[in-house]
Parts: sequence; C-alpha cells; structure tokens
Amino acid sequence: MAKVSSRTVRVTDIPEDVAQSEFLEVAKRLASTSIEGGWFSSLTPGDGKPIISFASQFDGFAGTITLPSEKHKAQALENHDTEWRFDDKFTGITVLCSPTEPDLEYDYNCLPLFYMVL
Repeated sequence: MAKVSSRTVRVTDIPEDVAQSEFLEVAKRLASTSIEGGWFSSLTPGDGKPIISFASQFDGFAGTITLPSEKHKAQALENHDTEWRFDDKFTGITVLCSPTEPDLEYDYNCLPLFYMVL
C-alpha cells in the first residue's frame, strides 16, 4: 500500500533545464500562501520556508516539498501553476539526493583483463 504524506508532495517530470533555485522559488510560493478557512475555520498562514529535496532522475529532475500544513499540501496538489507532476503517494523509490560527481570511477582498460581472469 502506498504511503501518503501529511505535508509533503513529490514533484516529478521537472525538465532538465530547470535549476534548483527555480524549484525553490516555486516551493516558497506554495509555502508562503495563506489558505482561507471555511465558515468555521480560521486562516492557515504560510511561512515561506519549505523543506525541499532536488535530484536528477532520468532525463530531468525530481524533488519533494514539505509544506507548513495539510491544507497547503492539498492546495499545492490542486493548483501549482507548473507543468510538473505533483503527487503525495510515495510508492517505490523517490530520489532525494544525487551527487554531481560520481563516487565510483571505472577504468575501461581493465575490463578485458577482468574477463580473462574469470
């Protein structure tokens, strides 16, 4: 069963020409909006301080945004004014971080030697 987060949204389908700073600006806009309550509930203020993750995934980026409240999350899922895909069902793997430089280097010249030993 998929885990549904109370305040965090997953964002996928972010094109590779989008910078992390642009993603952060969208997150700040979503987090700083004050959400109107109903007849009997009060205004839910925003704080403009979202917690984000931003990582490369396939030929673009994926990220997460943790918002100030469940109402902010619901608002972001309904209306985020981007072409990106927002959801709150964390099924499978969600990339939270990816290094700009790989931790492991391959020496392709050694591969034929390796196969000869086997």
